Order: sequence, then C-alpha cells, then structure tokens
Amino acid sequence: MSARRPQPRAPEALAHIPAKWVPVSPTRTCATPTNLEPIRFNLIRDGSNGRQTWFSPRPSSKARSSSTSIRTGTTVRTQRLGSMLSFLLKYVRVEATHKTACGLEMNFHPTTLKDAWLIDLQPARDERGFFARTFCLHEFSAHRLETSFPQHSISVSPRRGTLRGMHFQREPHAEVKLVRCMKGEIWDVIIDLRADSPTFCRWQNFELSAENLRQLYIPKGFAHGFQTLTDDVEVSYLISEEHVPKAANGVRHDDPAFQVGWPLPITMISDKDRSWPAFAKQSTCAACPTIRISCE
Repeated sequence: MSARRPQPRAPEALAHIPAKWVPVSPTRTCATPTNLEPIRFNLIRDGSNGRQTWFSPRPSSKARSSSTSIRTGTTVRTQRLGSMLSFLLKYVRVEATHKTACGLEMNFHPTTLKDAWLIDLQPARDERGFFARTFCLHEFSAHRLETSFPQHSISVSPRRGTLRGMHFQREPHAEVKLVRCMKGEIWDVIIDLRADSPTFCRWQNFELSAENLRQLYIPKGFAHGFQTLTDDVEVSYLISEEHVPKAANGVRHDDPAFQVGWPLPITMISDKDRSWPAFAKQSTCAACPTIRISCE
C-alpha cells in the first residue's frame, strides 16, 4: 500500500506562494457584509503533486491551522483557512443567526437628506418597563454606517426654548453623530453642508423625545442643532471623532441661506452660537434651492 502524500501547507498570502504553486482558475468570491470588501479565493495547484486548493490572498499575522473541505462536483479540495476562518465566522451575516445574536432590532429610515438616517428603537415591554437596543454593530454595518464612537457626551438644558447650534467640525476632524433625547423633547435640525451632495444646503427637522425612542444618525459634513420643546431636557450624543476645539465651527441658527423656521421663541442661546459667521454658498449651490423639509 503506497504511502499517502503529505498535504501542501497553505501560504498566508498569494505573494508568498512558492514558484511551484500556480493559479489555474479565476477567483471565487465569498459574500461578506455590505460594508466589507468581499473575500476572494484563488484556486492554486501544487506543481509537485497536482493537488488543487482554494486559498484566500488575505494575509494574517496570526494564522491558525484549520482544515475544511469544499466539494465541487466529485473533487474534494482541502483548504487551510488559518485566521480567515475566524474572520468568516465573525463577519458573514446570516439573517437568522444575526437576529438571534443581536436580539431586538432597530428600524432604519432614510431621510430626505443624503446619508442621514432616522432610527426607531423597538422596545420589549413588560410589567417592569421596557428594554431596547440602541446600537448594534451588525445592524449599523449592514447599512454601511459608522460603527466606532469613541466619545459619548450629554447636554442638559433646563429651560424650554433653549437653542443649541448649528455645530460641526471641519475636516480632517469631521464627525458622525448619533443623537437621542433621553429626557423631555427637542426639535432637532440638520443641514447638509457638503458641496458635492445632491441635498447641499437643504435642511430637515425631527422631533426626538424620551417617549418616541428615536435616534438621528448625522453623517460627516452636516451642521446640527436643536431647540428644546420642554423644560429639563437631556440629549445624548455618540461621536465618531474626538472633540478638537480648533476645528469647531458652525452656522447661525437664523442664517438667511437656510431660513430654518424654529418652532418657539428663543429663551436661551450662547454668545458663541449667536456669532457664527454667515454661510457663503459656493457656486455649486446656485442651482440648489433652499428647501424646508419637515419630519414630525
């Protein structure tokens, strides 16, 4: 009985494949979540024994040996997955598994402003109250949204009619914000200031409250502000970048370039927010009308 020939060891990346290993077919693509690049597999033949194996060209610093078999027709090809296996197990999104792992879902609603989202929480209620998920890595990734928020902040406004805004940070410190009203109610406004956006210079308002459990996802390049509709308001912010005072900027709440119609007389506003410079529309905005868009 002839001795079994040893299996060839899989290289960690195609760049390190010995000369005897040569590609013999096009790449095969494995689906991944929508915010990640697909993993490509290349069929490789070992010139010494003719065996064919699918390998990923993605390098890994800590490869672990793990074998699996992929059957195509009647041919069984052995694959050394290494750390790629853990990558697939962690990030390939199967709907039923995802729902089990993440528990309660969130409803994502696109707004009329490009890349901005209104998110409805789905509370599970019982005699104790309710439980709701406010963030899920997999759900945000599936919508190609920011998933890293290293700074969490809160603002407290005791008086009804208080106005904060309109704030943003200049590049390269532009930030994504996830805003939620924890107590009371606010009239939240965002303005698209991205010159290359189809909704440049447009604004939209949203009512966020502790009761309606809505969150607003504000992308980079937007100005943000709100007015309190009740006393004793608390607002929570998840922010994708650190605060950089030198990059802080804003536009006036009453800038004629936007014509935002605030719902209440202003009872409190900071001197800094009163003194933001007038917004100068760029030439690309000449054909872009200022449009009031409301979401109540």
